[in-house]
Amino acid sequence: MENKRVMILMMVMILLITKFGCGKAELHYVGGGKSNWAPNINFSHWSSQQTFHLGDWLYFGYNKYQFNVLEVNETSYEKCIEKDFIKNITKGGRDVFQLTEPKTYYFLSGGGYCFGGMKVAIDVVHSGPPPTPALAPATNRSSMAAVPSITGHVITPLLLILILTSPFLYNKNIMRSLRNGVVKVLVILLVNLLSTECRNPILHRVGGGRFSWNPNINFTNWSIHEQFYVGDWLYFGFDKLIYNVLEVNKTNYEKCEDKDFLTNVTRGGRDVFNLTDAKVFYFLSGRGFCFKGMKVAVLVKDFSEDQSLEPPHNNQHGDHDLLFTNNAFSSYHYVSHIIIFLAIFVFQCFHM
Repeated sequence: MENKRVMILMMVMILLITKFGCGKAELHYVGGGKSNWAPNINFSHWSSQQTFHLGDWLYFGYNKYQFNVLEVNETSYEKCIEKDFIKNITKGGRDVFQLTEPKTYYFLSGGGYCFGGMKVAIDVVHSGPPPTPALAPATNRSSMAAVPSITGHVITPLLLILILTSPFLYNKNIMRSLRNGVVKVLVILLVNLLSTECRNPILHRVGGGRFSWNPNINFTNWSIHEQFYVGDWLYFGFDKLIYNVLEVNKTNYEKCEDKDFLTNVTRGGRDVFNLTDAKVFYFLSGRGFCFKGMKVAVLVKDFSEDQSLEPPHNNQHGDHDLLFTNNAFSSYHYVSHIIIFLAIFVFQCFHM
């Protein structure tokens, strides 16, 4: 009976300590589509069907010559007042906004369109997304790179209190049984936690600038000075009336063939692409511009398997941005709580 209690206690500890890893933030397409920031959408119904978490992103797709996106307070939202807005999100018609606080955000389009229904309220819940969320339809939202999902300010201290106040911990016979194996188990857990990082995804501006997808850039030189990991994003800035962006296979990349491409990344000249696999991705511009150098190969690694954590060389030049910088906590913060817990537990184990 005593051994069973010991095993139950150890299994509960292992389950609770290892359960909280990395969840996934999500990119929500406002209105349910990539170009749905428009007057004829029921945004209240759309938002009521969504669950927004800290770290998630909103994507506004619209005609920049006709509409805009303004973050406002609740009063301005209700009265459709566009003056004294909090933030003008409008940039190019395909704009993103990160939800960094557990509160209700309010957005509207000025120019009178708010009165036609172009406004939306986003209620952000405090907790992170589930550890293994189901993938939503592509027209609604898409999975982004891994980010921490459970706040260390709540979970770990609570876990510490529950276990350290357990009556099992102060039973001398149980503690004697634990001494032989618990330290090894906890050390293994600690090593695993220290070796497992939740990395912030990075947005890489292809070519090194906001509008660098053009023939006058050495993309090979740019790519070899970058570090790409699964979950990162590529940003292609270009003139959509002249160039395009096509994902192709290696053979078409080498021969500059734009037929039978894998994915047409082209949308509006400010387009993003999520690096979802650890492999080499190949991109080129058709219409003959590939022969002028408009192609790039991107080698993507799995961060958990790559031990080279040195930051990219061009970080100071602003050619890529850190995403999810305002998440609830870092992996180091979480591990620090675990270290405290292990130290106290081991101390108790050897002083009974």
